[in-house]
Amino acid sequence: MPINSASGASCQINLLQPSPSAGSPSIRTPCEEYDHQTTLDPTTGAIQEMVTIQSQQASPFGILIDIKPTAYSSLKQQQQQQHPTNPLQSSTHDHQLMIIPEDYACKIILDGIRVGSYRHPKSASCSKKHITRIVPADGLTFQALQFAKLNLVDPDDYDDNNHQSLVSTDPIDRICEDETVIRALGTIQIDVFRCTLVAQPRRITTPTTTIVPPVKPPTITSNQMKFSERSKKARLSTSAGLAQQATSRAPPSEMRWLDQSIDPFPFLQVARRIHPGSKKPMTGFGENTVGGFTDASEVPLLTDDPSQHQQQDSNSSQQRTATSGQGMNNSNQGAGATSDRVEQLAGELAGMKEAMACMMFLMENSPAFQQQTPPAPQPPHAPVNRQTHDVPPHLSASVPTQVSAPAAAVPSASYHAPAAPEFDHLSRLEPLKIKDLWFSGDSAHLLSFLRHIRDFLRPRSSLFQSESCRIVWISRHFGHHPLDHRKEPSPVENWYNSLIIDNARQKGVFSMYADLDGVEFTHPTLLSVESFLDGLISIFGDKFMKENAKRVLAACKQRNLTIGEYNSQFKSLVYLVEDVEDTRIEKYVQGLNPRIIRQAMGKQWREARSLDARMELASEAAAELDLLAQLPPEPAAGTPLPSLSSNRPGFHPPPPQ
Repeated sequence: MPINSASGASCQINLLQPSPSAGSPSIRTPCEEYDHQTTLDPTTGAIQEMVTIQSQQASPFGILIDIKPTAYSSLKQQQQQQHPTNPLQSSTHDHQLMIIPEDYACKIILDGIRVGSYRHPKSASCSKKHITRIVPADGLTFQALQFAKLNLVDPDDYDDNNHQSLVSTDPIDRICEDETVIRALGTIQIDVFRCTLVAQPRRITTPTTTIVPPVKPPTITSNQMKFSERSKKARLSTSAGLAQQATSRAPPSEMRWLDQSIDPFPFLQVARRIHPGSKKPMTGFGENTVGGFTDASEVPLLTDDPSQHQQQDSNSSQQRTATSGQGMNNSNQGAGATSDRVEQLAGELAGMKEAMACMMFLMENSPAFQQQTPPAPQPPHAPVNRQTHDVPPHLSASVPTQVSAPAAAVPSASYHAPAAPEFDHLSRLEPLKIKDLWFSGDSAHLLSFLRHIRDFLRPRSSLFQSESCRIVWISRHFGHHPLDHRKEPSPVENWYNSLIIDNARQKGVFSMYADLDGVEFTHPTLLSVESFLDGLISIFGDKFMKENAKRVLAACKQRNLTIGEYNSQFKSLVYLVEDVEDTRIEKYVQGLNPRIIRQAMGKQWREARSLDARMELASEAAAELDLLAQLPPEPAAGTPLPSLSSNRPGFHPPPPQ
C-alpha cells in the first residue's frame, strides 16, 4: 500500500470474500500493486498518486483509505518549501505555514462515473475508513462496490444511429458510447478535497411535519452497461462499478455530515488502474486514457476543470519531472529517468514504423487487395470451370444471359462478398438465427414473431445470397422453445415440411431424407419472403382479430377505473378497429363515468372534434371532481348562511374623500 511521503495518505483495494463462520466480517485480500507513480498537476497543484493493480475476477471489493487530518497542511508546507514560486491552491486559508487539522471530502469515481462521496471530519478518532458500499441520502438502501466481467456485445445486433438493441425492446439495452466511461474503464479514482463539514440530522423535523430526503434511484455504472467488442478497451476483462441496489438491514444514522464549503479543486488524487495482462506495464500503447496507460506523466486523471486538458501538452515536461518523496528532492535523477524513457519510446516508434512498412508491402502485393477484372460474359449454356462444388441454382445470384452494351461500372450500396480465392469461404457465411426466438404456430405470438424477423432482415437482407436463403433462415425459428421440452413437431414445422416436400416432388426428388432445403424453390409460397410470410399469416394468423377487437372495445367501460387508466385502455384498443373519428369519440363517451360528462359538459366539450381533445377535457373534469370532493359537505336545508358578498344589506361604505 503506497504512502504519500508528504501527506501520509494511503489507499488500498481489498477483495472481499465471505467468512466461513456466520456473523464474522468478510475476509480482506489486498490486491497486488505495482508501478507506483506520482505526478503534480500544474494547473491545480494537486498530487496525483497512480498505482497499477492486477486484473481481478468478479468479486466485491473495498477501498481502505487513510487520510490524516493534517494531510493538507503537510502537503502544502512541503510544496511551498520546495517550490516557493508556485502559488498555493487557496491563499486565503494558507497565509501561514502551520500544521493544522482540516475536514476532507472524498469523491469516489468508478470507471469515470461518480458514484458517491465520503466525508472525513477532523474530529474523527480514526483516520482510516474502509468503504465497501455506497449509501444514498435516505440511508435505506445501498449498492456494494463490485468488480464485474466486462459485458461485451456484437455491435451488429444494435442500431448504428441510437445504438439500441435490434432484438430487445428494453430501452436500457444499448451500447455505451460515452467516451468518458470508455476511456476510464478499469479505473478506481478518489479525489480528496479540503472542506468545512457541519453535522445535520438525516430527517429534519419541523413543528408540523418531518422532511425526509428524497429516495435516490440506483446508480447505473459500467457493471450494468454494454460495450462494443470492437472497442480498444475489449482487452480489459473487468470493470469496476456497483452491484444491484439492496435494502439496508440496519437503521440509518440520525446525523450526517454535509459540506458547508469546499475547495474547487482536489489537493490529492488517488487512482488504481486495472492492468489486463502480466505485471510488466505495457509500452507503446497509443491510447492516452486512465484505463490503459503506461506512463503516469502522459495520462491525466479525470477532472472537472476543462482548462487542465488544454494546458496539459504545454506542461507535460513539468508533469514528467514532478515526483514525490526522493523524486522531488533529486531533479538530476528525474531528468535521467526522463531521458531513458524518451530513448525507449524512440526505439519503439522506429520498430512500429518498420512493421507498418512491411504490412503495407504485403497488402499491396496480396491478390486479395488487387482490383479484380470482371470475367467475360459466357454463352447461356457454356460450362463454367470451377474448383469448388456448384451451389444450387436458387442459392446463386442470377446472371443475365444477354448483354446489350457494356455499361459503366456503378458502385452498389449492397453487400458484395470478397471475390479473391482466399476469401471464397466468406461468400457462404450468413447470419445465425436469432437467439431465444421461436414460433410454434400460436396465433397470439405471430405479431411479435413477424416484428422481430422483419426488424432483423431489414438492415441485413444483403447478407443473404438469395431469397431462398432468407426463407430457410426464417424456418430455423420454427418449433417449440427448448425449455418447453416438447418432443413432437410443432404445427408450423409440419406446415413448412409439407411445403418443401411438395416443392421437392415437383422437381423430381421423392426421398424424405434428401436435402430438401437445397432443392430449387418453385412452389408459389416459397418464391419470396413476402409470399412465404403471407402464407404463414393465412394459416396461423388470427382470422377473428378484428371481430375480437370490436367486442373488447365495446366492453371497455370506465367503471371503477381512474380516468388515466381508462384513457390508456381505450387508446390501446380503439385503433385496432377501423372507425371514423366521430364513432371513436361516441364509443369513448359511452364508457365514461356520467359524473365526468356532467362536469365537462360545455361549449368546449361539444366543439372538440378529436379523441385526444375529448380525453384531455375528461381528465381535467375528473381532476376538478377530485378537488370538489375534498370540500366540506353542504349544510342541512334551512340552516341560515352568512352573506358572502362584500355589499351586505344595511351596510353602506363611507364615500371616498
